[in-house]
Amino acid sequence: KEQRRTLFNCEASTNETWSGKNNSFDYKQQHEGVRSIKLTGAGATSAVCALATPVNLSTWADGVGISTSDELVFHLRTNNMNKISAANVLELRVGSSPTDYLKRTWGTLSALGITGSNQWFEIRVPKVRISAAGAGTIDWSAIDYISFITGAIVGTNYLWIDDCYFEQTVQVTQIASFDGETWTVTPSDKGELVKDPHGKGWVTEGSYALKLWAKSAKTFTETYAVYTPSSAIDLTAWSGGGSSTTDDEITFSFYVENPAKVDYVELWFDNNSLATFVDAYKYRITKNMFPYAGSKKNVGKEIRIKKSDFDEIVSAGGGAWSTIGAIKILARCNGGKDDPVYFDNLQLRRKVGVTGRYYYKCIFKVGDVCSAASEESDHIDVKTSKVLLSQLPTSQDSRVTSREIYRKGGAYPDDWG
Repeated sequence: KEQRRTLFNCEASTNETWSGKNNSFDYKQQHEGVRSIKLTGAGATSAVCALATPVNLSTWADGVGISTSDELVFHLRTNNMNKISAANVLELRVGSSPTDYLKRTWGTLSALGITGSNQWFEIRVPKVRISAAGAGTIDWSAIDYISFITGAIVGTNYLWIDDCYFEQTVQVTQIASFDGETWTVTPSDKGELVKDPHGKGWVTEGSYALKLWAKSAKTFTETYAVYTPSSAIDLTAWSGGGSSTTDDEITFSFYVENPAKVDYVELWFDNNSLATFVDAYKYRITKNMFPYAGSKKNVGKEIRIKKSDFDEIVSAGGGAWSTIGAIKILARCNGGKDDPVYFDNLQLRRKVGVTGRYYYKCIFKVGDVCSAASEESDHIDVKTSKVLLSQLPTSQDSRVTSREIYRKGGAYPDDWG
């Protein structure tokens, strides 16, 4: 699912109606497609786009709320940056009508992000920055008005605008890297921070991973490690702005040598700043969540858990995701040191459409009859919210009525879907 909402692309769309002062369509300069909107002329110049179908900039298609850190993106080009008025270089208005909008104004070219001439620049504006008072009351769930106003453009010079959309930003908070942190293991001789000198896969970020094993090689027992940061960790706000919701995910890398020797593992967050876990969030990772559902040895995967899926333990008044005082990782196993489990790269990640390592393949269909699947593609590591596929296979069979694309990876590394 691509977390992007198109506002306009300047093509011959019945959804876009353009108006304003001293603007026209240009078929020689375009960021994508065949045309852009061009501004020129002395005095204030404007381009106003009215959308026939309003765009919801309040909630994504999967129900996740649009964060204030998500970004409005558009593209600009000028043939001579020195001929654009240095006063109020650009004013952007976004609204649910021409009388209900908020605005953002750039006073200089450098603040806007234009640093040269005769090239396209991508301008990204966090939603939180489109906040200056305009008029009326904006309804973010029904945006149908986008306006660009610039000061005088001197002589025969132009400012082009093209391709505007709203895009979800990828937000990550590093909770624990297992590098340079103090983890206290109980029993003290049943765990350690280790490197991965032969590249087996248990270290996925940095230099170290946490290794835990059983107290007894014959009896299932619990071994755990606790990390207490110097101050409480706030897992409700992103460093780049915006709030983290309970749809966002706690993720970590998990590697198991012999799943038959592991009953389950647990992840705990003390949530009242006391580091005692009397008030905590807890999640148990059972064997069906292990790599290959516990059917293979010496394999790893990324575990992803929504914050809302954690159980809450309340014994002393309760806590919150904003006051994480300690983290505990627990393994119940019976394999001894030769059959350990490993943990690395504990993060909070914004829920997005796709992230991680992905592979693709396709099939062709004649009606309901499917061809054999193509060879899988090379992998692609995705850290944004969209994937563009190119060089897709085509069929020479004239009877083919459709093509279907399948992928595996991310949170489901073993399943094509």
